[in-house]
Amino acid sequence: MENATNALFIAAGVLVGILILSLGVSLYMSLGGFAADAQKQIDEKVVRQFNEQFLQYDKKTDLTIQDVITAKNKALEVNQSFDGYNMTTTKADENSYYVDVFFKRESSAKPIFDKNLTELLNKYINVTNIKCTVTISPVTARVYKVVFE
Repeated sequence: MENATNALFIAAGVLVGILILSLGVSLYMSLGGFAADAQKQIDEKVVRQFNEQFLQYDKKTDLTIQDVITAKNKALEVNQSFDGYNMTTTKADENSYYVDVFFKRESSAKPIFDKNLTELLNKYINVTNIKCTVTISPVTARVYKVVFE
């Protein structure tokens, strides 16, 4: 009879241990999912704030050359924050975090980062009907191209 009692205590101890382990695993999984969701929301907020810098120009038709230069400077600041960026050779695409700004009223098909700002200002100072199109990457969900025309 004494052996049976000991066996029941051992079995009860094993069951309590399994319950405690199950509770620990369950808490770990739910808290891990919560942390992953929180990190995802933070990442989405960062991308949204980044995109807002450039989306303020999207589909507007009454922009000025100052808006173009401001967008150019923002993009240049973003690009220069990454190691290995070279203004003349690095190009933005759907897979990169770089941003290119184009001004189609100039003959060059390349981004306007290397343009003389004084020349642009003097040439387009009175122009107030500049249009803008912003393109967001389907891969990174970030703006990678801003085209003024």
